[in-house]
Formats: sequence, structure tokens, C-alpha cells
Amino acid sequence: MQTDFELAWKMISYFEGFSDVPYKLPGEKYYTIGYGRTGIEVQVNSKTTRQAEELWVKERLKKWDAQIRAKLNTKLLTDYQMAVLISFSYNVGLSAFLGSSVFTAIKNGNLYLVPSKLDLWVKGADGQVLSGLVKRRGIEGLVWISGKFPKMPNP
Repeated sequence: MQTDFELAWKMISYFEGFSDVPYKLPGEKYYTIGYGRTGIEVQVNSKTTRQAEELWVKERLKKWDAQIRAKLNTKLLTDYQMAVLISFSYNVGLSAFLGSSVFTAIKNGNLYLVPSKLDLWVKGADGQVLSGLVKRRGIEGLVWISGKFPKMPNP
């Protein structure tokens, strides 16, 4: 049986893909590298490896898993649902997750609302709807409801 942490890593590595060189998305302030790592430390000439980025992501996920558990009563959530929350918060940022209607729905015990609340988070930094985020939120919602991963096509 996979843990929520392992399931979240599976989702993140699938959705984010890997790039060993930096790229900048439309409307983004910072470059992105690895499995979606972004921020001031990622520069145009940065380089990385899969191993280094996997370690970086997993260290962050451990911290976020603990913070999510500290803020929510997660005893009622399945490992798959926790994986969705970790994956979602990795994508939008932990602060954004904690201020989101997804978080509020769970905090208020309205677990059935989570898929529709996830669907609200499909725009890039430039305000445009991104097909990749529409796909990601759809899969996250499906995993939330079904408790299993669908056969995922190539990203």
C-alpha cells in the first residue's frame, strides 16, 4: 500500500514533468526548473538533475504534509485524498491552499465540494485558463472521489 506521500509524489512527477533547464511560463515572475520548482533561486543559467529535484520535492512535501495535517482534521481523509491535497498545494503554494475554498470546504466538513472547488484553480499567472491545469484539476477531482488513480496518458 502506498502512503499519501508516495501517492502525492506520483501525481506531482506526472503533472509537473521534469526539466533540467529553466523555463518561464507566461505571466510568471520567476523561472521554473525540475519538477515545477520556481522562485528567485532559479536563474536562467541554473542546471539540475532528476535526483536533486526529487530530493528537493520530497523534502518540501514532508513539511507540507505535516502542515496540512496540523491545520485539518485529516482522520476522515483517505491516503488518496491527502495525496490530492499535497499535490494541489504543491502546485498553487501552501499559503494559497490554506486560503482557498478547497481548504475551507474540508475545514467545514464539506468533502463533497472539493472537486468543484479544485476546478476553480485553472488559471495561470496571466489570468488565462490553462488546458494543463484543467486536466490536472479534473484528475485530482477524480482521484478525490474514486480513491484511485485513473490510467494516466502521457503528459
